Amino acid sequence: MFKIRATLSTIVLLALPLLAQTNPALFNLSTGAYSFTEWAAANAAGTYPANMKFHRTSTQDPELGVEMSSDYTLAYNLATGPRINGLGAEGISFVNTGTSGNLGAATVGLNATGRENIKVYFTAQTKVVGARTYGLRLQYRIGNGTWLDVPGPVEYISSGTQGHSLAFGPLTLPTECNNQAELYLRWKYYSISGSGTRPEIRLDDISVVSSPVGGAQTYTTFRTEAIDGNNGFSELNEKFNTTRQQISAYITWDADYLYFAYSGNTPGGSLTDNDRAIHLYIDTDPKPNPTDGTGTTSADAWRWAPTLPFSANYHYTFKTSDITEYRKQFDGSAWVPAGFTTANFKNPGTGYWEMSIKRADLGNPKQINLVAYVEEDWDNTASITGGVPSNLFTDNTTQGAIAFNPHFLNVSFIDKMIPGSAFTVDNHGWSLRLKATTTGYADTTAMAGMFRNATDDYDAGLDHPKAVAPPNNYLSVYFPRDDWESMLGPKFERDFKSLIDLSNTTKTWTLTVRSDQTGDITLSAASFEDIPANYEIKLKDNTNNTVTDLRAGSYTYTNGNAVTRNFELTIGVPPTNPLISIVPDTLQFGNVKTNATSTLAVTISNLGELPLTVNSMGVSGAGFSFVGSGAQVTLNQNDTIVRHVKFAPSSVAAFTGSLVVTSNDPLHGTVTVPLFGAGVLAAPGITVRPSTLDFGSTLVGTTANGSVWVKNTGGDAVDLVVSSVPVLRSGQSPFTFTGALPVTVPYGDSVSLPFAFTPSAEGAATGTASIVSNAPSSPTDVQLTGTGTYSSVSHNFSAGWNLMSIPINPTSSLASDILAGFPLYYLYGYSGGNYVTSTVLVPARGYWLGTEVAGSVSVSGLPITSDQTFSLAGGWNMIASPFVNGTAKADVRIQKNGTFYTIEEAVNQGYVQRPIYIYSNGSGAYDTTTTLSAWNGNWFFANDNDLNIKYLYQTEQTTPVKQEIIAAEATNDDWAVTVKTSANGAVDKYLVFGTNQSATSGYDGVFDLAKAPMAPASNAVESYFRHEGWSNFTVKYGADIREPYSVNGSKSWEFKVVSNKAGVVTLSWEDILAAIPQDIRNNYKFHLTGEGINAPVNMLQVTSYQFTAAEGVVYTFYINSNPVGVEDALMNLDFSLGQNYPNPFNPSTMILYSIKEAGQVSLVVYDILGNVVANLVDDYKQPGKYEVRFDAANLPSGIYFYKLVQGKNSDIKKLMLLK
Repeated sequence: MFKIRATLSTIVLLALPLLAQTNPALFNLSTGAYSFTEWAAANAAGTYPANMKFHRTSTQDPELGVEMSSDYTLAYNLATGPRINGLGAEGISFVNTGTSGNLGAATVGLNATGRENIKVYFTAQTKVVGARTYGLRLQYRIGNGTWLDVPGPVEYISSGTQGHSLAFGPLTLPTECNNQAELYLRWKYYSISGSGTRPEIRLDDISVVSSPVGGAQTYTTFRTEAIDGNNGFSELNEKFNTTRQQISAYITWDADYLYFAYSGNTPGGSLTDNDRAIHLYIDTDPKPNPTDGTGTTSADAWRWAPTLPFSANYHYTFKTSDITEYRKQFDGSAWVPAGFTTANFKNPGTGYWEMSIKRADLGNPKQINLVAYVEEDWDNTASITGGVPSNLFTDNTTQGAIAFNPHFLNVSFIDKMIPGSAFTVDNHGWSLRLKATTTGYADTTAMAGMFRNATDDYDAGLDHPKAVAPPNNYLSVYFPRDDWESMLGPKFERDFKSLIDLSNTTKTWTLTVRSDQTGDITLSAASFEDIPANYEIKLKDNTNNTVTDLRAGSYTYTNGNAVTRNFELTIGVPPTNPLISIVPDTLQFGNVKTNATSTLAVTISNLGELPLTVNSMGVSGAGFSFVGSGAQVTLNQNDTIVRHVKFAPSSVAAFTGSLVVTSNDPLHGTVTVPLFGAGVLAAPGITVRPSTLDFGSTLVGTTANGSVWVKNTGGDAVDLVVSSVPVLRSGQSPFTFTGALPVTVPYGDSVSLPFAFTPSAEGAATGTASIVSNAPSSPTDVQLTGTGTYSSVSHNFSAGWNLMSIPINPTSSLASDILAGFPLYYLYGYSGGNYVTSTVLVPARGYWLGTEVAGSVSVSGLPITSDQTFSLAGGWNMIASPFVNGTAKADVRIQKNGTFYTIEEAVNQGYVQRPIYIYSNGSGAYDTTTTLSAWNGNWFFANDNDLNIKYLYQTEQTTPVKQEIIAAEATNDDWAVTVKTSANGAVDKYLVFGTNQSATSGYDGVFDLAKAPMAPASNAVESYFRHEGWSNFTVKYGADIREPYSVNGSKSWEFKVVSNKAGVVTLSWEDILAAIPQDIRNNYKFHLTGEGINAPVNMLQVTSYQFTAAEGVVYTFYINSNPVGVEDALMNLDFSLGQNYPNPFNPSTMILYSIKEAGQVSLVVYDILGNVVANLVDDYKQPGKYEVRFDAANLPSGIYFYKLVQGKNSDIKKLMLLK
């Protein structure tokens, strides 16, 4: 059955019932974001917020399934009864009371034409607690369709705590909401359970944002076109050029219909004028070769009789003169009348014609091939024109038999396609839709397929990215494609590859299923879009290697909470397995003399289709050996290789052996070829010199080499074969034979047999080498002798504290043995951030050695002569060179996850910090160094626990270089000043402040260097910046480098000073004028405040400050830098709390505050319920301005508050985290 509309002016009047429930006016998202933030109680009854309506039902305490039936028309300031209250700036609230609780919903109308990626935000709150449980659920509807839940579902459940609230968003609406001219959202207030009073739920801060189509997604998804003479097709996505520039064609589809339209002018006038015939040919069973199939390439008989580019099954013609339609079907032999359902509309006023065909009447094909054209239906000069696609033919007037070019449109009836793209031209392929289900949730978006116009790489607009899963209650299936260069990846819901024939091969798609739902998840093939019937469809679970045939059934597994599971989808016809053939299957060598050899061959072939991998080929059995390489080799179908086996008998006897070949042949993984042969005896002679091999004195742990001379003195011209040389000695022998066996010596020739002596202890050693051969006198013994000795090294240490090490493996590692020359000493190691007493000394580790007198340390033991690797702890490590010659910094490597880095490379990776420190006993100060000298200990800082340090052994002496100097010209953005601290003869040289264009106000591992631990000397002095939370391994830093003034114009550095001994402490900064560029000095002040400073010290005019320190007391100082022209800080300070910036933020923000008086200060962050989520400051502070970073990476989106308190002063502000 079909419907014909003659002209655009045809009007159909329908009597519609008056509905008490009405829809709100539509807000056009193309104009910006929709927003609802307030509704006054005084607003008149029957009025509503812009683009919003309130609805109610006739059912008391309606549950979720009850639909709304009428508009809400009561006042917004009622105190009793079911009501919607206006709350002003807090939005609205729903409350059902009494016996007629019949609320309700708030509905918003949207026009989403040309919009996508639609996101919703809102806030819900329990304003008044009730005994019953109510919910507020977010739903959507397209046009007059069914109300559906936004996936999740997304809802607020009333709380038992009054004032409890939640901020929702961003919530991305399903993709079917994109590009919809009529879209509604509603928040449905409904009863869940319980009895008694009902809760009042507030709804506020609704916001709907979107992106223009053409950004993230440009596809059409099952769009319905009204056949009304008005062109509703997308000019961007559904339009085709034709063979005539003045004619355009359009195509799209939905779940039930195919829609097609023409618009424009033929050579003779408007396309909708009389005497036009519009033709469509459709192939409903497309094949890889388009002319194959059940249809025909011969067109139906009209003025033009073209040869079609495919095998057509259906022909449709529309004649403009009398508005008649002709429907034909090819029955296998001829074109016959058909009854498929169509509708059409001709609009003469615009030259536009459109039609629809019911897909079910065509057999519901999964894809079709289509061509279309327009005939001018009169004699002589009439034209054939408007061909689709545009390369189908060249417009002409030559009537009769013609041949169309081999081009056509291919339409796959799946969603999220772009009908008007070049992808559809001359295309063919197939697809499969995967379905994942669990209780209450399903995901059917994942599709795999192959198309002629697709590629194996990322095809924009075809391979769609996976929508982001909600934060909870989700089930998601996607293809992980890390190798695709897409800004929207790496998770995709669609992976269409280039079409190839899988009749003798397969193609595999990797896919991932992720869900936070516990229980069973079932995977199945929701549809098979024209996949050839002989193709297997197999799903492999990579967790347990279970393989499921998706043609025959589904696969179910049990999921844990928030678990990701990986699968492989394989489609095609697997080729046959490899099949190995070895000819001959037995090798018979016959009789072979013992001084001769015989070689035979085998041929190995692959009789299967899949590649055969020969993994190994080996021979067993005395006298037999494999000739050539037995390495792995791969044979394709019918490939062959030839391999040889040699027989060399060593005595007169029968020999048997085996050639064993292993491969990936699943049925014959191991094939054994028996070997047979017999030998005739021929005896060689043997002479060995010397009879005793003496290695002399050899350093314990090192190796000395020697050899004996062996000659074949036999008379039968038989080779002498030395088969083994065991070394005999009770216990573990220091002597080893180091040559290769067997050794063959032709008659009259001689060889040297090598031996090694590696003593592991001091003293003389003896052993016997037994030379086993085929000589009648075998074995022949040789006596082995040698003596192990030790090495000794020494070093002088000064009185006081020495950061030291030992560069040798000692015979005794006891400190009491090594340091026996000192009448009194103290020895400390470093572990877990503390000094610990040590009773041993081992190489590559630093120690603090304290003595009252100078002395020499001598150590006997084994020098280390190979690379050495040791573990590093996170934080400070006392390291040392394990070598007598020391180690250059350039010969140190840092290992992480099996990869080695130079120190500079490791610094750039953030694993370690650059400096290596040494300690000067004389000055009591640390210096940096580029050489780890023998006997010195060194400080080194690691940013990671999982690291190793490797020292590369060098044979030459390492030249000591005391201090590592990295000089760079100061600029306005990059400069640094050193503050030196000295007291009681000790100096701390490393306290550095400044700026760098690559630095931030937080922790920068490259610039903000950790402070080396304070020396144990009684007069040691230390200065440092203290920062909590910068590193997991320290709070003390010797450098604090900030972002430039161009980023933040005011800065303050707080540092600490402590002395182990009471006395005068001097702070000095002699290089400040040279270190800070003139522009910075002209525009910024540098003032020192702190302990004992009555008035700020101008650091640009005064270069030192002294104060008297008590023993062990920590003193605090501040370096305040403000722009010139600003009143001195103390004159202008007040108690104040600034607004954070940026705001909203993600994931961190900065908070500024100032205090006028010294005192205890706290800065705390709270959530909206008043719970403490972060303590940013809890410390005694001097007057000044301060800046604090708040990192909320682990917190959810929402509104938070931060409160500053000092004494009686307090202030509080609000900030917003928006992820």
